[in-house]
Amino acid sequence: MEINVRDHENVKIVDLTGELETNSAPNLEKILIEFTKEEGMQVLINMENLDFASSAGLRVLLLISKQLKIMNGAMKMCGVNSIILEVFDISGFIDIFSIYENEEGALESFSRRRSS
Repeated sequence: MEINVRDHENVKIVDLTGELETNSAPNLEKILIEFTKEEGMQVLINMENLDFASSAGLRVLLLISKQLKIMNGAMKMCGVNSIILEVFDISGFIDIFSIYENEEGALESFSRRRSS
């Protein structure tokens, strides 16, 4: 899996490409755990090019989401394909994660959060 991190204003955008599974999940966790150390960090996971997510990958996403909330931050997702969305639905994660159709909508939601 390829992981690319970029900045957009005060949001860290994490682009995932390939498959998030047992072998790649620790690499993602290592990158994302750094974001949980800063108060109020906002993270967008862009899954537009992600083909698959295993339970190991879901565990990392859930862990990071919880840690960000503790630090008054937030994690949102966008570009989730129908296969991964179904996995989120079956696992109950669809009710836990904030999921947006595209990057633009997710970034706008961060903006609304700052202004409220």
